[in-house]
Amino acid sequence: MGKRKIFIPVSRNNYKEVDITELLYCLGEGCYTTLYFVDNTNIVITKLLKEVENVLVKSNFLRINKNYLVNSNFIKSYSLGKEPKVIMINDIELPISRRKKEEFKEVLQSLFSHM
Repeated sequence: MGKRKIFIPVSRNNYKEVDITELLYCLGEGCYTTLYFVDNTNIVITKLLKEVENVLVKSNFLRINKNYLVNSNFIKSYSLGKEPKVIMINDIELPISRRKKEEFKEVLQSLFSHM
């Protein structure tokens, strides 16, 4: 997977370059979004999760509920049973909302339909 860099705002006048191919998932909490990376670092930015989603949606990121956006390249497994969830490669379990369950299933099937 090639690198794909974007600049994210880390303060009012400062931006940091990050490689989104190293981004595991994003957690939105109000006006803040925390970006979690494969090297166990994270960065908090003052952007709504929806704004982050608009930038990342074309890069295999999936919205699994109102608070989480995940990089499908780092999903280790998932369960669509009674308590739907994804398990990321770092063994973090993130809930899939009932509302997003079918959409999640369809998107993953389309991503892996060539297999």
